[in-house]
Amino acid sequence: MPEFDGILQRSGIGDNLIPLSLGQVKGIGKFDSVSARDALSSKNRDTPYIALMGDGPSVYFYQGADTEDANWENTSNWVLVNAEGVDGATGPIGATGPEGPAGPVGATGPSGTNGEVGATGATGLQGPQGNQGATGPQGDAGATGPEGPQGVTGPQGIQGATGPEGPAGAQGATGPEGQQGIQGATGPEGQQGATGPEGPQGSTGPEGPQGATGPEGPQGATGPQGPTGVDGLTAGQIFTNNDIFANLQEGDFNYESSGTPSLSFYGSQLFLSLATEDPFLIISGYDVNGDVETIFSGGVNVEPIITPFAGSRVTSSTGGSGLSGLSFTNGESYSFYFGIRGADGATGPQGATGPQGADSVVPGPTGSTGPQGDTGATGPEGSQGATGPQGIQGATGPEGPQGPQGATGPQGADSTVPGPAGATGPQGATGPEGPSGIQGATGPQGATGPDFTYTNSTAMPESVGAFDAGTTFSEVTLNSLFDGLFYPYQYPAFIIFSVPFSTITKEIGQTINLNGNYSWSLSNIANVNDNTISIRRNDNYSNIVTGYSKTSPYTASGLETDYTKSTTGSLSFTVSAQNTKNQTINRTSSSVTWWYRFKAGGSNIDDVANNTEAQALWDSVSSAYSALASGTTNSVFSADQAMDTAGNYTWVIYPNLYGDLADILLAATSVLSDFTDYGTYNVTNSYNATIAYRFYRSNSSKAFAEGQQITIKY
Repeated sequence: MPEFDGILQRSGIGDNLIPLSLGQVKGIGKFDSVSARDALSSKNRDTPYIALMGDGPSVYFYQGADTEDANWENTSNWVLVNAEGVDGATGPIGATGPEGPAGPVGATGPSGTNGEVGATGATGLQGPQGNQGATGPQGDAGATGPEGPQGVTGPQGIQGATGPEGPAGAQGATGPEGQQGIQGATGPEGQQGATGPEGPQGSTGPEGPQGATGPEGPQGATGPQGPTGVDGLTAGQIFTNNDIFANLQEGDFNYESSGTPSLSFYGSQLFLSLATEDPFLIISGYDVNGDVETIFSGGVNVEPIITPFAGSRVTSSTGGSGLSGLSFTNGESYSFYFGIRGADGATGPQGATGPQGADSVVPGPTGSTGPQGDTGATGPEGSQGATGPQGIQGATGPEGPQGPQGATGPQGADSTVPGPAGATGPQGATGPEGPSGIQGATGPQGATGPDFTYTNSTAMPESVGAFDAGTTFSEVTLNSLFDGLFYPYQYPAFIIFSVPFSTITKEIGQTINLNGNYSWSLSNIANVNDNTISIRRNDNYSNIVTGYSKTSPYTASGLETDYTKSTTGSLSFTVSAQNTKNQTINRTSSSVTWWYRFKAGGSNIDDVANNTEAQALWDSVSSAYSALASGTTNSVFSADQAMDTAGNYTWVIYPNLYGDLADILLAATSVLSDFTDYGTYNVTNSYNATIAYRFYRSNSSKAFAEGQQITIKY
């Protein structure tokens, strides 16, 4: 834009230059409303600024620090200059003349007529008030002169004319629109041509023959059935009982026996992924003898705890044995195993019945009775001995006397046809039966057939019952065969394995004692070989014991009493044993993990330049955020009162190994540019571990309002 010296003016005296109403004059403007003033372009704003508001107008003076929206739209930055028209400055008072002698009182003259009131001029801007002049010495009071007639009020001076507004350039007249031409008449529609004849439909071709169905492939053999799985449970977690719910810390639990009995866990919302899966809970601890005992076993319900902390609450489900009446000792630790019951394995098929031995043909002689061994299978029944000779038949008893003969009927006349025969008289009674003959002797019993055994050198193609795939048989008795089919092998498993220290997350430098009781619980312990227990530490893969009895616990001694980590890491132990099939079973304990501490908060310390100053800040900064974390990518917290205090700066302190900060967010807005990196210094934490930490500070004090959400991205 060209630059020039001199006054900017129009050639016409009465023409406008730049009207205030257009809002293009920098430093002064005229507005109908506050919203119109707020909407003024930032290019035409200035500080200070004079705004004429409304038709009055009222005059406002802007005294904000800058012309950004936050200050420009803040009404407290606009001062009302005039509520009404402002009087001009009062001229100086002349010196009082000497008082003359008192003259006679003259007659009061007639009052003059009041002059017409002049038109009120427009209210001008209030000028600055001049300095008050010094008061002159008071002269002697002169005699009061006669009061003269009141003079006519002089006319008020003419207000200067407002400069004329320049006329707007004339807009050229819009030329007349030409008349629309007359629409031509629509021509006649032509006749539709006749529809041509439809051609004949072609004949349908013959349908091809259907292809032959391919042969069905043979059905694959059924795969072997695996052994019944053990119940699925998560690895055990150890929590410490705290009788006071309000005092729970991370790694604690609280048992509530009144109302609906429940267990409340502080810390991460554990177990929630199984909340909809009909979960199962086992709680175990030590009895007075130091042995592991099961305190609770049954189905449960799980729900999250949101306030006053993030955690989980567990109550008994309908199918559980109930959480009522449990007993926990304050400060003691207990193991919690949480998971889903595995499905019962399918019952294996019943083996075929062995063939029955053939009957003995010739009874063998009875051997001498040997020592009685194990009861063998019952052999086939021997043949029945020959029937002894029939005894002599007894003599026939005497014949009874013949009954009296009936009287002879009258003889009929001779006839050419013989008459009917007379009725036969009754038979005499049978005489008594003679005595039975002597029973013949029982024949000798046949010899017992041989015991049945089963032999088959062909390996089994799949597992059945207690017999694994690949098993062969050599003279196996029926008892052993049937026991193996109907009573499959019960595989043992570790249910619990706990270590003698708390597995709650530790801060770098915090120590634990590895000595004490390592305890476990086994299912089907009869199928575990004794003296096969081994316990291995998983940091250096060395065994702390081998060949130990399967009876829990093992009490370790001679190990580190102050074990710790100087960087992020973890420690766990694994217990193992051999079952009676010489197969290895094992279980790994919960891990104890070491993490770095991250801090953010407010402090009146405004600079760090060495390790000593960094240590003082580390020890005194407020705890808006103070947490252990590993592999952290975000820290989310709310600003505290110390960060919202004048003179206090916001500090972000984190391990130097994370490098430069990726971002700092206030809600969703990046404010990283409002922070300064003060460098890396060594800090000693409360566990005497020295760690290199990075320090960032806000550029201004009272950088955040209490309660605002802040996200640190590493």
